[in-house]
Amino acid sequence: MLPDIEVPVPFFLRMLALETLVLAALLVPLMFFAPSALTVPAAGQENAVSPTAVVQATSTPEPATVTASAVSASSPGPGTATGGLGGQTATVSPAQAAATATAASVVDERVGPGVVAGAVYDARDGQPLREVRIAVEAVNRLAISNAAGRYSLQGIPAGRHELTVTYPGYIVHRETIDVPETGMSGVGFALSPILREGQYRIVLTWGASPRDLDAHLWFPQGRESHVYHPSNNRSALDGTARLDIDARSGQGPETITIDQVYPGTYLFAVNQYSSDGSLATSGSRVTVYRGDQLLQIITAPQGEGRWWSVVTLDGATGTLNVVNTLGNAAPAP
Repeated sequence: MLPDIEVPVPFFLRMLALETLVLAALLVPLMFFAPSALTVPAAGQENAVSPTAVVQATSTPEPATVTASAVSASSPGPGTATGGLGGQTATVSPAQAAATATAASVVDERVGPGVVAGAVYDARDGQPLREVRIAVEAVNRLAISNAAGRYSLQGIPAGRHELTVTYPGYIVHRETIDVPETGMSGVGFALSPILREGQYRIVLTWGASPRDLDAHLWFPQGRESHVYHPSNNRSALDGTARLDIDARSGQGPETITIDQVYPGTYLFAVNQYSSDGSLATSGSRVTVYRGDQLLQIITAPQGEGRWWSVVTLDGATGTLNVVNTLGNAAPAP
């Protein structure tokens, strides 16, 4: 057995081996990182975020389209959102599209200060109607009524606008509204189902005061019928007209339907039955329907009196004559 022989190692070789180990320890971790991850932002862009980079990073098998335009309350699809964002288009996931739609609607509603709100009811029984479409098409605004019949249109520019109200099986309601610079414009609707040819429906609505207004319909001379609220007078003697609903706590509707008309003149009038408030300040409106058409909307005039003579109907020709006067005496039939 040979004895152990210690071979001396020069000092410079020992130092070289130590430096090699240190360098290897530094380089090995860097092999796990891609060079592209070490991106240095350009000068002045240290805090910039690329929208394209964010969108492209989203992984979805069925991308949706987000188009920046005026917001509509009806969604064209589960992955489509619209908003006032300058017409740019990006591809995002359905969840992001929904979030974008919410955010965009908040921004887009600032295009105008006006708010139009109210409720929609069935003219026959006063029950609320849900999923009614209320639109101001000129500015691409749409609201859908909820289970209580309530709706709200946001961001309507001040001025005059045509409002269109639609519901399947009901007569389309169109009217011009005035949207104020500030505050809210309250507009309610009592919609009528489509009637038979030759049928008429006259609908009275108003505000909270007076508490009780009554609709009256007088038949042509010789027919001797007067339809109004007492139970024994809610239908014409021959059954050709009836009071569908009598409202006694404000708002309405109070509705009379005429199934068949005779030659001669019919008169529709309104009486203020309760003592609170006045007809002139009641916000009263009378809407006349025939068949599948809205013929006339009449609002109460200024003045004094507990009787409002509203409109006459020529049973032979179907001509409406707007009277629209207030007085204290019951109108002559």
